[in-house]
Amino acid sequence: MEKRRKTLILIDGSGFVFRAYYALPRLTTRKGLPTHAVYGFIQMIRKLLDEFDYDYIAVAFDAKGPTYRHKIFEDYKISRPPKPPELDMQWPWIQRVCEALGIPIIEIQGFEADDIIASLARKASKEDINVIIVTSDKDMFQLLDGHIKIFRPMKEKLYDRKTFENEYGFQPDLMKDYLALVGDKIDDIPGVKGIGDKTARNLIQKYGNLQSIYKHLDELKPAIRKKLEAHRKEADVSLQLVELSNIPELDIPLENLKRKNPNISELRSLFQELEFYSLLKEYTVDITEVESDYRTVTSLDELSLIDKQLGLKTQFAFALLYEGSTPLRGELIGLALSYEPQKGWYIPLTQGNHLLKAGFSLDAVRPFLQKWFESERFTRIGFNIKSDIHVLRRYGLHIQEPFHDVQLMAYALDPGRPLESIERLAQEILLYRMIALKDLPGKGKSWEDIPLEVQQDFACERADIILQLYECTSAELKKQELSPLWKIYNTIDLPLIPILVHMEAWGIKIDRQGLKKLARDISTRIHRIQNEIFEKVGFVFNLNSSKQLAKVLFETLGLQPIGKTRKTRQYSTRMEVLEELSQHHEVPRLIITYRNLAKSKSTYIDPLLEHADPKTDRVHTTFHIAATATGRLSSSDPNLQNIPIRDEPGDEIRKCFIAEKGWVLISADYSQIELRILAHFSEDERLIRAFQHGEDIHTLTASEVLGIPKENVTANHRRMAKAVNYGIAYGLSAYGLSQQTGMDVHSAQEFIDRYFARYTGVREWIQKLLEKARKTGYVETLFGRRRYIPDLTSPDTQIRQAGERQAINMPIQGTSADLMKKAMMSVFTYLKENGLKTRLLLQIHDELLLESPEHEVYKVVPDIRRIMEDVIELKVPLVVDIHTGSSWYETKHN
Repeated sequence: MEKRRKTLILIDGSGFVFRAYYALPRLTTRKGLPTHAVYGFIQMIRKLLDEFDYDYIAVAFDAKGPTYRHKIFEDYKISRPPKPPELDMQWPWIQRVCEALGIPIIEIQGFEADDIIASLARKASKEDINVIIVTSDKDMFQLLDGHIKIFRPMKEKLYDRKTFENEYGFQPDLMKDYLALVGDKIDDIPGVKGIGDKTARNLIQKYGNLQSIYKHLDELKPAIRKKLEAHRKEADVSLQLVELSNIPELDIPLENLKRKNPNISELRSLFQELEFYSLLKEYTVDITEVESDYRTVTSLDELSLIDKQLGLKTQFAFALLYEGSTPLRGELIGLALSYEPQKGWYIPLTQGNHLLKAGFSLDAVRPFLQKWFESERFTRIGFNIKSDIHVLRRYGLHIQEPFHDVQLMAYALDPGRPLESIERLAQEILLYRMIALKDLPGKGKSWEDIPLEVQQDFACERADIILQLYECTSAELKKQELSPLWKIYNTIDLPLIPILVHMEAWGIKIDRQGLKKLARDISTRIHRIQNEIFEKVGFVFNLNSSKQLAKVLFETLGLQPIGKTRKTRQYSTRMEVLEELSQHHEVPRLIITYRNLAKSKSTYIDPLLEHADPKTDRVHTTFHIAATATGRLSSSDPNLQNIPIRDEPGDEIRKCFIAEKGWVLISADYSQIELRILAHFSEDERLIRAFQHGEDIHTLTASEVLGIPKENVTANHRRMAKAVNYGIAYGLSAYGLSQQTGMDVHSAQEFIDRYFARYTGVREWIQKLLEKARKTGYVETLFGRRRYIPDLTSPDTQIRQAGERQAINMPIQGTSADLMKKAMMSVFTYLKENGLKTRLLLQIHDELLLESPEHEVYKVVPDIRRIMEDVIELKVPLVVDIHTGSSWYETKHN
């Protein structure tokens, strides 16, 4: 058998990097480091290594500075723009990636990557080694011979001599002569002006190399001969430029380029730093690769042993397994404890219908659980511990403070981090791949379908990982430079947990019959509007199909299209488009009404009826602390924070949120909180003076900006001023103001310019804020909560402007959110310490909704107002509007 020839792969690294940089959309880490060139480079290298079998490998890069070609031709590559700073920042990471992958990097001052590759390829070819050159540069074709092939990644095509000759019609070594004729605009190689691809090929096929062509000038057509004669010098220079050098300084033994195994540990670290989580999945470890000691407790003696070992500790992590749609209704299956990394104990329970072959009754383990969860000597550590508190409360067990929540710790470090699951956090921080719930055998019915040993590994792993994550996140939070974040976690987010547990467990009562009637009425109206639309159009179609609706509006009715969707490039039927079209035709107006009604029913009314407790008619929403980048709370199952305000369905829905008989609902709403925070941050004299004197800020703004007396300000003037006042906190653009007010874009820009001319403190604050944020990569609330905004340095204008809007909004909205959390804590403490029955029900952005016995209302209302207004001292007073009623609607209209 013929002995297999060894193969050397030579990669044009510079070409790969530039292609990746310009081809991929901009990627950054959460702290703003651009990474798209690195990511694209890695993906191309990985694909290449999977494609070919090889024994040696190297990647060549262009060295910085001029090359010998610049001495030959001053204008060589003169039109190329300088390397973008964002690409320059990524270069060291690309080199680290090559080193971690075990790929040697070669750079030689004064020479290009092409020359390095050519020198190595020729050397290998002489040593009877096959070479595959990976490049998109045409000049490399001149190297093709019996041992050397070219792989063009853009075309995904491998060239040998025959493939090349079939495509170009001449031998590979004549490629330099071809390029000397046609030139190369990318590298500013002049060639012969007027000679194109077809002529050059004909000349080379007939006469051979450049020298031979010039020997036969008298045989050529006069026009071609004239061009060649006029540009002989350029042709000779071009030939020198495209000819690939043998570098005498390049004395690298091929053994130095031998294939190596990648450094997995270094790759993990790199992908973690660069936040390449999709790539990390391949390099994370899992339970099969870690020496973990997970055990199931089978006797009370073992429980006593755990208790004894815990007695020597001050903290432990835990994870619960429960069955049920929500934690409030969760049926406990078992729990796991971990007080040392890689160790865990699983305690299965025989509770309710879940009769496991090996398990304890809750009564048997209750004394241990009470000691572990309720004793002050232990610090309990969980992930989304609020859910665990709900589950254990059902069984008379209470998780007492002190406790810590790893999810909230990670949230304090970076509120932009996706925290929907502990699995994601483990992958990012620990480089560990957890057992996925969806992959458990038998999952889909109930936990009793899953073998006990699988339950053990699943639960113990979670407890173990929670413990490990706690060590990492707490250490990061406690670093001196991040001390404000430790304070945010300890004084705002963590203390909120018991309050939210109370609010979720208490719930809010709904008028079930009223909601059912509202659902029927809306269904009737939806049906009537549908028929009206079909009658006006002339036929029935699917109102929920954007494609069919666009056809009806823009073809059947002949309305003028306004924009297209980015993804499908179909005509847009978004709400703002319909609102514009409704000024010209009745059908778009009817469609808007149809959509509003359908959304109200499907998004609000139906979920409320579905989630209401059938025994109490109370709805128990779930609040999320770690869900928004600004620090705002959100709610789900059902979402009670986005119920429409100031429209008919919203009002009717709010009428169905009611107080218990003998109780009253109290709404306590911060007045213009975001504008007051803007005044505090900006220290603008006009804003501060207006709030200190209790002036109407929107009337004042209209008067100031338009230059008219306050008494002459109309409702329309005030509306425009209000849009600007609130819009400033969201980085409002002239276009955005025009959409809100109906004024043209030019007038809107003039209004905004006049605003900043009057409120100079606001303008200066925004400028300083953005300047600082571009340097640090983040903005902060008044309390120190951070949000990283990498888009502030994006070269894309639209992306950068969106980042600027986020940067302006975050300190204002985030401070408002933190302030509201502090107010909730103060109100909750006041109610608890005074033994009052009044309860917190909901938090909706700037509003607290409470339920109070009728006889307590007179006492709590003034106290709640005082507490909320004194929660923090700003440069302007905080004002709280309080209203009461038997329904949520009444609190807004009394």
